[in-house]
Parts: sequence; structure tokens; C-alpha cells
Amino acid sequence: DEFCELAEAELKNIGVNVYTNTKVVEITGEDSVNGVLLSTGEKLDTDLVIVSTGVRPNTELAEKSGLKVTKYGIEIDEYMRTSHPDVFAVGDCAEKRDFFTRKPKPAMLASVATTEARIAGANLYQIKAFKQFKGTLGIFATKVGNLSLGAAGLIERSAKKEGFEYVIGRSEVFDKHPASLPDSNKVFAKLIFTKQGGFFLGGQLAGGDTIGEMINLVGFAIESGYTASKYINLQIGTHPMLTPAPTAPATLKAAEDALKKIYL
Repeated sequence: DEFCELAEAELKNIGVNVYTNTKVVEITGEDSVNGVLLSTGEKLDTDLVIVSTGVRPNTELAEKSGLKVTKYGIEIDEYMRTSHPDVFAVGDCAEKRDFFTRKPKPAMLASVATTEARIAGANLYQIKAFKQFKGTLGIFATKVGNLSLGAAGLIERSAKKEGFEYVIGRSEVFDKHPASLPDSNKVFAKLIFTKQGGFFLGGQLAGGDTIGEMINLVGFAIESGYTASKYINLQIGTHPMLTPAPTAPATLKAAEDALKKIYL
């Protein structure tokens, strides 16, 4: 949730007014919109309202075809097969299951759809076990103003809700070395590991544009079953203009921080 606070702070920094715990009770105007009335009693003058109320899978064709469908999408197995063995489903219309809990979860991301499509394509005519899909990590990156954010696997709130016993590792480093170099950005890393065994559960990153690829490395580690102790021994390449110092890669430093708590 502290990463949400970072995003909110950046929005305010670039001049966006953010209203939380506030509802829109009325959109005003005759022939066109001219304002929005909030639950606080405040009225905002506006000539444009964008309504973002979420998305849901379009499963109408699948339902008409007799395929099994839930509110999360078309039921599929780990090879992307539907309830009909000759019909495959991928993308936003297909049900997603969490990598750790196997519970249905919404994850409508182009990256997820592309992974599913690769698996479906490899398994269309003969099942190839090495292409099976174990569950959705939901790796994503976004940019708010000048702040880049990324997440993979479970965030702390989800880990707590699911009853995992976990430890948190954190780090703050610059993405170039020395930090005085032009366009250097501070990177905030937060990684989650199981208390027993130190297995990777998830991670969040905030900083400059390097976040986009850094979060993919975290996703790889989770999917590969890495522990914190294995992760800190990854061999890495560095360059002053491109990466943090070799002594302080953001995610490796966060994993080191977590290890101290695991073995204390």
C-alpha cells in the first residue's frame, strides 16, 4: 500500500487533484456535462467525465457453445484447454488462477494473454508438458508521471490475507553509479519471502524506467522457485550508466535484508 501512496504523491506533484474515500453522487448538465457533485458536497466544474468501472470477460460465445464458464471467464486447464478438449481459450475471456493459491483472480494483461497464447499454440495438436501453465503471477509495470512502478506475485496485503508467514526485505538504491550521474533515479524495492525456507512470494518496485525489466527478473525468480539465499548469488552484469553499483543491486539488497530476518 505504500506504493499506492508513492503513486498518489506523484499525481499530486504533477498537478492532479486526488480525492479518496469520496463518491460521485451526481453528474450535472443538460445537453452536455458541466460538473460533478461529490459526496462531500463539493462540486467540480468539468466538460468531460471519464467513467472507469472495471472490466469483465466477454464469454457470450463460449456460453452459447456449451463451454463451462464462471464469473471469472471460460474455465481452462493448465494447457489452455476448455471443457471441450478441442477448444482452447486465452486472453481476457479465459479464467485466471493465482500462481500460489490456484484461486480465480482477475488479471487482464496483454503480457498474460501472450504467455497463454504461446502455451496454447505449443499444445494444439499434442500436449507438451514443458509448456504447461502453473498459474498467473500478474507481473506488470506502469508509469505515473515520472514514477515507474512494477509488481509481481503477491503483495503484502495478499500474503497476509492468504495466511502466509512471511518476511519483508527492502532496499533503496540509485539506478546508476555514482548517484550523481544525470537522470539517476532512486529505486525502492520491497520483496516478500516465506518465513520458512525463504521462498519468493512477490515483489514491488518503484523508481525510474529501469523498473520495467527489473520486475521481470523478480517474476522469473518467483516462477523458478528461487529462495532468497539463491537469489542473492545471481551473477549480474553492471555498468555505471545503466545499473546500480555491483555492490548494491536493488532487488539483491532487498533479498539480503530479508535473509537477515529469516535467520534471526
